[in-house]
Amino acid sequence: MNKLTSPSRRLPGRLLKLKAIIFLFIVLLLTTLLFSSCANAGSEANAEANLSCELSVLDHVGEVIPPHSAAFSRGDSVLDILLSAVRDAGLQIEYTGAGGLAYVQGINDLYEFDEGPESGWVYTVNGEEIFESAGAYKPKDGDVIVWQYIIVSSTR
Repeated sequence: MNKLTSPSRRLPGRLLKLKAIIFLFIVLLLTTLLFSSCANAGSEANAEANLSCELSVLDHVGEVIPPHSAAFSRGDSVLDILLSAVRDAGLQIEYTGAGGLAYVQGINDLYEFDEGPESGWVYTVNGEEIFESAGAYKPKDGDVIVWQYIIVSSTR
């Protein structure tokens, strides 16, 4: 006795195979989306870690740290970049406070007031003097940061 399978009996088997194929397709699609979003997040993190600016430090005589490219991460302050550059150059630095209260007192043993009552360290970004604490100011990629020791003479 040879029984032929009726179309109604084959349908559940075909439906099961179709469901399995659809399930595998969805799993493959979700896996692809997951890995592509992880890759994008990694490239965004790398882009944030690969920011750079030009940094130089000048005293009243000349260059303390010549202009050079300085790498930084998003969220780093001008003070963070300066501390890294000074450390890399093997120079001394002294500052007080943090964040919006940070103040650079001396670099390379040259301190505020060493050359008069209105002398000290200031910084510019892209040629503009910034009147914000170096610990609070967050530079942008490509900025040019110059730290300079200034001497203001009072001729009154």
